[in-house]
Amino acid sequence: MENIHAGIGTVDVFAKGNFTGNLTLEFNIHKKDLVLSTFAVDGNEIRYGDEVPEYKHVFSGFVTGEGESDLSGAVELFCDYGAGSDVGEYIIRASGVYSDDYAIMNDHGSIIVKALHLSADYFEPIPTMEYLDER
Repeated sequence: MENIHAGIGTVDVFAKGNFTGNLTLEFNIHKKDLVLSTFAVDGNEIRYGDEVPEYKHVFSGFVTGEGESDLSGAVELFCDYGAGSDVGEYIIRASGVYSDDYAIMNDHGSIIVKALHLSADYFEPIPTMEYLDER
């Protein structure tokens, strides 16, 4: 059996020639680190009142020949931002995926909501008028 999954691996040693006996050794195969990064497609800065941006994810750290289809579950992305949310930073989180062979570490992206700059038309002041009481 190949030792390609995390857990306990074994190796069998067989004596040859002038040596006798067999030996089986066990060793621990640790999970490989896999980074799950989240981000907003059009950049991480938006203005107050903007619509919810599109979120994406990317993995880095797969062993050669493996990819997202080798994981269990499906990535779900969520963020507390909604159009009209307060100015500030909002974390883009990911969940829903796991693996027996990978230690999935989240690298949360964020969006930063900036204040909306408003402009107003300027009107000339209304001139002061004198009131005359003509009774």
